[in-house]
Amino acid sequence: MQPQRSQNHRPAPTSSPRLRVLCVDDSPDIARMLSRLLRDQDDMENLGVLSNTDGVVDVVAQKKAEVLVLDLSIPGPPPLQAIEAVTRAVPTCRVLAYTGHDDPGTRVQAQAAGACDLVSKRGDPDDIIHAIRRASGRTPVPRRA
Repeated sequence: MQPQRSQNHRPAPTSSPRLRVLCVDDSPDIARMLSRLLRDQDDMENLGVLSNTDGVVDVVAQKKAEVLVLDLSIPGPPPLQAIEAVTRAVPTCRVLAYTGHDDPGTRVQAQAAGACDLVSKRGDPDDIIHAIRRASGRTPVPRRA
């Protein structure tokens, strides 16, 4: 089944050859996994992993993130408010909600806040890479060997 996309799903402008991705997740294991996955993509640049939502709008703007992967169970300001703030302040950045609570109600709340999609942490780790590319409007490229 194909994930539903909200009206917020629109391609981001491609201002650099590599897609600039920032992540927010407080789990060290998830942070390492996201960093490794992004490092293995020739077309993506890992801008780092924040451990909470404090100051996320400023970091997104400063680092010129094109996609923000945001855990919905994270310390700091409420993640749904962070999604709203990022999409309002940096409209060129697409936000992906990344969560272990991937029920339909959570998806609706995240998309209402401005997330372009919700990706389950319980799925295949490559799901987040595919979702990042979909959010950005870029086509897939082969992974490094």
